[in-house]
Amino acid sequence: VTAILFLLLLAGGVVLLLTGWNSGGNVKNLLKSALAAEGVSTKVETLIDGAETAINEDLDRDHAFIETFGAIQLWMGRRVVQDVDPSSTVVKLGTGALTFVDLSARYVDTAPHAEALADFADRLETHGIPLLYVNAPQKIPRNSDLLPAGVTEYGNEVGDRLLEVLQARGVSTLDLRDAFEGVKENYADWFFVTDHHWKPSAAFFAYQTLAPVLEAYGIHTEEQWLDRNSYEITTYEDWFLGSQGKRVGSFYAGVDDI
Repeated sequence: VTAILFLLLLAGGVVLLLTGWNSGGNVKNLLKSALAAEGVSTKVETLIDGAETAINEDLDRDHAFIETFGAIQLWMGRRVVQDVDPSSTVVKLGTGALTFVDLSARYVDTAPHAEALADFADRLETHGIPLLYVNAPQKIPRNSDLLPAGVTEYGNEVGDRLLEVLQARGVSTLDLRDAFEGVKENYADWFFVTDHHWKPSAAFFAYQTLAPVLEAYGIHTEEQWLDRNSYEITTYEDWFLGSQGKRVGSFYAGVDDI
């Protein structure tokens, strides 16, 4: 059964390329050029010379294979979709949102990075320049159990270690994770489902959180610019497929509003 399904999918892929479905039809045009060439050897050379480029261009323009692949992963219930690039392996969290996890990654002690940053802060201080380190939240909140069994991700751990050393060295820090985790009932709402970035509303909330802190550094923000009602907000529904969604297609986790 597996062999039959594989052959059917392979045949479907060939038909897809030959018909140029939703693509530039480069493979189809290449076949026409080859057939129009004089002599069998010229026909073969034309096909060989142009095959890779034509296929790559069609696949680049047409994401039908990616969509089909993602749909199959969804149907199989798979929450880990490995990528040729290990850092682009897509993992579906318990919330249904996607995130990148390098399955081969190991915990890295960020103390040396923190020490280097603290040394930089000391040097700035000799010139009367203050330094504030702002720690950005990531898609996975602290103390959560959103990853599939057997998958480990160290973003929060390395962030904690960095802050620990900075604070021990007397560097001023602001951990935005405290603000992000303390406001919304659903932490996942701060982030796009199919992308690693914050939503614009989350970026604005970070701005609102940071602005009062910057007052101590002589950076003043007018109150009106911190008021959400000062802005016109337009929402495009089912419009945005993020970097993680593009690796697995829109069927796998849907499409975001933006």
